[in-house]
Amino acid sequence: MLKKLNVLYLIASLFFLGTGITLGLVLSPLITAEVNATQKEVDLAKQRALYSGEFDRHQPGSDALYWASGKVYLNENVIAFEGEIAPGPHYKIYLTKTQAFDQHSFLQIKHQSALIGDLNNFGDFIKSLPEGIDPQEYCAVQIWSEQFSKFVGSARYRT
Repeated sequence: MLKKLNVLYLIASLFFLGTGITLGLVLSPLITAEVNATQKEVDLAKQRALYSGEFDRHQPGSDALYWASGKVYLNENVIAFEGEIAPGPHYKIYLTKTQAFDQHSFLQIKHQSALIGDLNNFGDFIKSLPEGIDPQEYCAVQIWSEQFSKFVGSARYRT
C-alpha cells in the first residue's frame, strides 16, 4: 500500500511540475511585456512615415501560436507598428533585403539582415532604428522568435 502511495505521489508531483513549467513558459512573456505605444505616438509616426507595409496573420510561416497582424511604418529614425502580435518569448525585429515568408526562407537571409532590437510587447510599438541602419537599403520587416527559431511574421514596405 505504501509503495502505491509513493508511486501516486511521484506521478502527481511530476504532473504539477510539468504544469508549472508549461505555465511559466506561456505566461512569462505576458508578465514581462513592455507597455504598448500610445495611439498618439503611433499616429505621429504614421504622419512622418516614408514607408509602410502590412503584416498578414495568415502568412505561410505563421501559425496559431506565432503570428503578427497590422501595419508597420518606417522613416529614417523609427519603426512603428499598429496591430497585434501573438505573445511569445525572445522576439526580435529585423530589416531584410528580401521578404521571408517562413522559417526556412528567413534562416537563409538572417545573416544579411539588420537587427533592430528586442520586441517585448505584443501590440503597438515604436522602436528607434540603430545608428547606421538605413531603411532604404532594405525592403521588409521581420519578427522572429530567437528562443524557438520560429517565424512570426513579415511585412514588405518597399519594392
